[in-house]
Amino acid sequence: MKITLIRHAKVNMKWEKKYDSAGFNADEARYDESPIFTDKGSRLESGGRPIYVSTLKRTHDTARLLFGEDAELTETPLTREVPVSAFIETKKKLPKNLWKAVGRTSWFLCLGSQPETRRDTRARAEKFLAELEAKGEDAIVVAHEVFLYSMERVLKKHGYRITRENPFRIKNLEQITAEKEI
Repeated sequence: MKITLIRHAKVNMKWEKKYDSAGFNADEARYDESPIFTDKGSRLESGGRPIYVSTLKRTHDTARLLFGEDAELTETPLTREVPVSAFIETKKKLPKNLWKAVGRTSWFLCLGSQPETRRDTRARAEKFLAELEAKGEDAIVVAHEVFLYSMERVLKKHGYRITRENPFRIKNLEQITAEKEI
């Protein structure tokens, strides 16, 4: 079985340098609705494999950019990005990168200030992989960076061999291949 994971295209949104908690949460929501840059990406062939996308528009737009406007997409909430939100409520403006770093650290450590914990994300990835394996077909998954890290760990745990360009960061439009003899 072969699963190709692809991170969505770069999102066309300008972030502020500093935010209070309400402003950070508002721009996180705006990011989820923002369009992608459509000047990047080479046309790919799906080879008849199903293409799975999350419920966020940027994965749909990326799949259409890469596989064509007529590509048949299957939407699933299981591959949605891990949400990040303000870790405290404050009017004080803090750097955007601090909001992101502390939010992701809280998610990773399962501290509870985030809408989802790392355990929750891993459970979604496990469920999604179980669904793919039950169908027994190769697939393409267009998803989000933090979810893809979790998915990659789950795939490795289940015996998939992972091939990827960069071992540290998943770049926009990067493809990760997971293969396993079934």
